[in-house]
Amino acid sequence: MADKSENQKTEKIQVYGDDLKITNIWSYGFGHFMNDICASSWFFLLSYYLIQIIQIDKHDASYILLAGQIADAIATPIVGILSDKTETRFGKRTPWYFCGTILVSISFTLIFFSLLPDDAGPTTKLIYYSVFASLFNIGWASVQVSHMALLPSITLNKKKKDFMTRIRTGFTFLAQTLTLLLSVVIFKLVPNKILQYKVLAGTSIVLGIIFSVVFLRLCKENVLSKNIAMYYENIKNVVSESINKSKNSNSNINTVNSASETNLKANLLSASNSNQLNTKSIENIQVSSDFEQSNNNNKKNNNNNDEKSEEINWIYWMKKPDFYYYIIVYMFVRLSINITSTIIPFFMELVLGYQKTEDGGTPYEITVCLLISTLGSIFNSIFLQKFIEGKSNTGNKRIVLIIIANIFVALGCIPLYFLSENLAYPIYFLGFIWGIGFSQGLSCVSSLINDVVGSKGSKGAFVYGAFSFADKLSCGIVLLFYLPIASENKDVLRISIPFFPVVALLFAVLFVWLRRVIKGIDGKRTYKKFDSDQENVAKRPNEQISNQEKNCIDYSNLTFITNHDESINGQKFGQNQK
Repeated sequence: MADKSENQKTEKIQVYGDDLKITNIWSYGFGHFMNDICASSWFFLLSYYLIQIIQIDKHDASYILLAGQIADAIATPIVGILSDKTETRFGKRTPWYFCGTILVSISFTLIFFSLLPDDAGPTTKLIYYSVFASLFNIGWASVQVSHMALLPSITLNKKKKDFMTRIRTGFTFLAQTLTLLLSVVIFKLVPNKILQYKVLAGTSIVLGIIFSVVFLRLCKENVLSKNIAMYYENIKNVVSESINKSKNSNSNINTVNSASETNLKANLLSASNSNQLNTKSIENIQVSSDFEQSNNNNKKNNNNNDEKSEEINWIYWMKKPDFYYYIIVYMFVRLSINITSTIIPFFMELVLGYQKTEDGGTPYEITVCLLISTLGSIFNSIFLQKFIEGKSNTGNKRIVLIIIANIFVALGCIPLYFLSENLAYPIYFLGFIWGIGFSQGLSCVSSLINDVVGSKGSKGAFVYGAFSFADKLSCGIVLLFYLPIASENKDVLRISIPFFPVVALLFAVLFVWLRRVIKGIDGKRTYKKFDSDQENVAKRPNEQISNQEKNCIDYSNLTFITNHDESINGQKFGQNQK
């Protein structure tokens, strides 16, 4: 296009995208720790606990799990919709997070500290555990949706969002590691099979509450989201002005105007006084003159933005093609992870022959394997994924990550088919390998959700809820039919565990690739249409910039700068970012 060469010669436009400090960024990862530490016990051990420890009928156990998954599936989109409409002095997400945390704490405790009498019948047990499983999942969904939806509400910086997503993923695996370390020690030292799970559950809840309190204290939504609307309007106006100037002249769009720079600094310092912006860093930056018009019209733009935001509801999201493609990807990735984690204990006991303790307690070797798998996930989050992302360009990063995830899962799971009671020890090494793959897949789909939401963070909770709906409902349905068979049939386990996660991830790869191909086709059509109608487009500048404005935070000439003189990994966010 005619504009392309001109834009390439243009200096980067420096913009603000948030008011985050390092403490805010890292404390965000604390927010989902309680969910993660409880979910570790839930997915790794609950089905085993119900069937093998308290000896509930295997079909009743599958109904209990299904009841929880259905409650979660229903709650997540509802929480998303209501959260988007919530307005309190604490923010949109914080009230739901707080109430969800309370519900998780109580219900999770009462699952393992049962109030039932010893002579309770099967029907009573089914109702009791189904009710508290449902309440737990409703609380879990409230915490999950509110925490995920908080991220695009407090930053517009895509690079920073990806980094904070990795932090969250890292804390997920940290919670899993801690749960499994505790379980190894508890299962080894505590002989009573019921007391084992009570100690594990009580410790998990105490640790989860501590992390949740730290998150609420250090990552305050009402403070960090205060200026996001202003930053977004500034960015949109800068993009509009940049495109218009590139179209109509060869002038440098980043020529500094001292008066506009002064106005912007005053605007930012005044609007963000409560966030204690680093005044020294503001004085030292070079600001585009295009911000002048943005700041003069800021109030008007914010009013217009408020009116437009009312139009962003669940119908808006369901008109976006990415919503459907990536919800399928998310569903298959989560199925791969959750089903494997749930069934591995049965595989190790029935196929590989690991025996219970003399008192009927859980074999500690099961949690050792799960722990090694989690260490593989942590290794990927800290080292491998960063290397892979560094070698991938922005256009193909998602597809590369999901393909590599499938490769590692295949290398870790397919060899399980050849293991037996006489050759069981390789499962520990294989667990490390599939753990890497699961971490890759989880990080990829989390970023895909953020890509769908984009800059509409204040109205994006429905998206997170809908994605979780697909995850929980599909997992519940699969376990309903699969768990009763897999929990007692070694032949089914031998065939399904090695291949199910691989096939699920293959479908995920297919839909990521398919969406990328379709986007490429659409992009070529748009490009061709622009070239053939370039003269008419030049007469209609509003149409020319409309699509770019919708994705203004991805505009190639933007460089996000931090309001604070702080860095991560030696590099300030936004520098050299395209």
